[in-house]
Amino acid sequence: MVLKSTSNRSAPPGGVVGLALRILLRVSQIIVAIVTAALYGKDVGAGNHAAAWVFAVVVSVLSALTAGVYLLPFLRSHKTFAWDAILFLFWTALFGAFANMYLHAVCKTGCRNMKTAMWFDLIGMLLWFISATAGAVMFWKERRRAYTGRGSVV
Repeated sequence: MVLKSTSNRSAPPGGVVGLALRILLRVSQIIVAIVTAALYGKDVGAGNHAAAWVFAVVVSVLSALTAGVYLLPFLRSHKTFAWDAILFLFWTALFGAFANMYLHAVCKTGCRNMKTAMWFDLIGMLLWFISATAGAVMFWKERRRAYTGRGSVV
């Protein structure tokens, strides 16, 4: 049996607490994306809404897939913080579009689901903002640590 050396592997950033927080963040992103896709997808399936609903479903699916891939243990997702920032911008556009339509709308039954979906858009936007910001901070901290000048010249 061949034993692999683990001396060249570095611990994940943040240790066990950081790992738990990242898992919680990614699972929350997946849940919000699935709920949002379901709320908008129901109306898209009925065929009675515009491109904003299709955009909402696409953003939700991209977010769920991305967060699912980021849950893989061997992937350092903080190195892809730019994609997190792009998803944050998508969620911001999504929240802005639906807040413009439904934030101040007075409805008895018809738009209650859309108001709920709009607030889930806000939650998704905030989760991806946290993800992008934390990823950028970890990226620059790791990059700075790699070039500290502590190497030895032989």
